[in-house]
Amino acid sequence: MRHIYRGKKLIATLRPTDGFLALTVHGAKILLEEMKSPPNVVTIQSDVREFIMKGGDVFAKHIVNAPDTIRPSDEVIVTDESGQLLGVGSALLSGNDMKYFKRGVAVRVRRGTGKDE
Repeated sequence: MRHIYRGKKLIATLRPTDGFLALTVHGAKILLEEMKSPPNVVTIQSDVREFIMKGGDVFAKHIVNAPDTIRPSDEVIVTDESGQLLGVGSALLSGNDMKYFKRGVAVRVRRGTGKDE
């Protein structure tokens, strides 16, 4: 099993290098809608939302909140301050470091919501 579907839509893919599931934007939408407090949600400043929606990486200085449980290489969901989904990607820093660092990339965005799936 490499791909996980809900109906005919792909929601996640198994990464063979580490065994983690790589979420799609559709999979992230499901988690945000179905769970009261989904894990690994990184909140960023709303003024950079357009950049992230186009697939741009999240810089540490733009992070408003990140759970301390996030570790580097964890899958994360990126939202703005209003809770709108902006993209999905992989953490490059721990959640604690994301909040306190002021330089560097914190999340490598794999897919933004502004890109076609």
